[in-house]
Amino acid sequence: MNVGDFDSFMRQVHGHPPFPWQSQVVTEAVERGAWPALVDAPTGLGKTSMLDIAVFLLAMSAGGLGRRRIYMVVDRRIVVDQAEQHGRLIADALDEAERGTICWETAERLRSLSSAREGDPALRVVKMRGGTTWDAAWLPRPDLPAIVTGTV
Repeated sequence: MNVGDFDSFMRQVHGHPPFPWQSQVVTEAVERGAWPALVDAPTGLGKTSMLDIAVFLLAMSAGGLGRRRIYMVVDRRIVVDQAEQHGRLIADALDEAERGTICWETAERLRSLSSAREGDPALRVVKMRGGTTWDAAWLPRPDLPAIVTGTV
């Protein structure tokens, strides 16, 4: 797995390539060994895909640069709901990936972080916000890769 695989990852998950700025974030994060201090992109240009970037970097570095818990916290419930749906799309693509694809490799690398087996979910997605009941199943297992969306 390498930086150049991000394009294929996005195509397999979403059916389209990443915006150039998204690919640049991946490249710069690997080169610098750190996340950008700021992502300043206009509305509608894919900031929610920072979730994809985080998942990809976690798998690519097998726990080095990436973090097992990926949080997206905003003050708008509708954005939290949309981010959760986006996260579930990623998780479903990983769980349904065909052997030998970049999504399959990503899923296997994520599973290896928690000693999960093929067929186990590669990525958990949890929504924590007012007005919903959230899944606390990830709490006793800090080794499970997860996207957590929530309100402030």
